[in-house]
Amino acid sequence: MRLVTSSVEHPSVLETFKQLEKAGFTVTYLPVDARGIVSLRDLQDVLSPDEAVFVSVMHVNNETGSIQPIYEIASLVRRVAMQSLFHVDAVQSFGKLPEPIIPDDPDLSPDLITLSGHKIHGPKGVGALYVAPNAPIGPIVYGGGQEYGMRSGTENIPAITGFGIAAKASASDLKEAYRHVGEVKAAFLKELENGWERPLKWTLNGEPPSSGRFSHYILNVGFPGLSGESIVHHLEARGVYVSTQSACSSRKPGPSHVLKAMGLDRETIEGSIRISFSRFTSVSDAVAAAKHLKEVVRELSELGGHRVFSARSRR
Repeated sequence: MRLVTSSVEHPSVLETFKQLEKAGFTVTYLPVDARGIVSLRDLQDVLSPDEAVFVSVMHVNNETGSIQPIYEIASLVRRVAMQSLFHVDAVQSFGKLPEPIIPDDPDLSPDLITLSGHKIHGPKGVGALYVAPNAPIGPIVYGGGQEYGMRSGTENIPAITGFGIAAKASASDLKEAYRHVGEVKAAFLKELENGWERPLKWTLNGEPPSSGRFSHYILNVGFPGLSGESIVHHLEARGVYVSTQSACSSRKPGPSHVLKAMGLDRETIEGSIRISFSRFTSVSDAVAAAKHLKEVVRELSELGGHRVFSARSRR
């Protein structure tokens, strides 16, 4: 079986595919455009009606918030390679995006979907795997036959219960929460754009807000000429917490593989930070965080002598 994934996946998927490649599987890593989106044409080129293919593409990117066209991908896989399976990492969309991950039309639905509890304010260390009724997969952990025989072992009932409660709470006001987070993100960007003594050169990495193909919950901003790590640490001292990559890659040296795959130059990548919002973030919190960010960037610019104050650019 051939394996296909994108070049911007979360390390939990990307590193697994790399290990499978070492084990002898043929893996195709789909490129992305400047927005971080895979090309359906590139995917179609590697699908075949005569070959089983396992395709794994995330729904929402954990570093940029770019939303992949999973309905179109599912439809393409069904139409071109009926023997194939389509997996979606929906950790950053489940309980957040208003549109359903599993649509009513089965031809647009993934075969496998992975979810995580802590991304919707549930317990850490608990997740879920959705398996479509006809998906031909078997267990990799054997024993007492728990979890419908798919994953044996004593269940973590408190964590599972907490995950269920968090999922129910998220579903109860999904659209309203998404609208609120959209306002929070807009307020952050408005404050970031205005009030500078001198125009600031910065880039919005990924989808522009006007496109609609981005998650309100994630923002990735680059400050060419500055160190993203320095920005993170200076903000932390002010009680504002952001990151340079995904939390799972925070201790891994080197530039972001996501921004690199999107074709950003090294200076922009090294000066980029990821900002996350939640349903509990207020507009005033976002405005205050943006003000702190501007102050930190100004201080670092003066200390380092970097030429970051010039004509503002928006990617």
